[in-house]
Amino acid sequence: MNYSCTIKVEGDQGLYDALKPDKSKTQRAIWNLSKKKNTIEIKIEAMDIIALKAFTTSMVKLIEVYEKVQKTTSH
Repeated sequence: MNYSCTIKVEGDQGLYDALKPDKSKTQRAIWNLSKKKNTIEIKIEAMDIIALKAFTTSMVKLIEVYEKVQKTTSH
């Protein structure tokens, strides 16, 4: 079975720039990054549910770290 998950983030060009060099691909999964107007779209495609979970968790952690850095540097 194949799986996919799309994460959409509105309003932060900096996140796109931060994630762009981090594109990732394995034999079981890949994620692609695209920008549409004011929205960043992260699409994860996986061959199995474990790979989907791993990539989704990694992406959420990357976004979480980015948000924490932004909050720290904006104060």
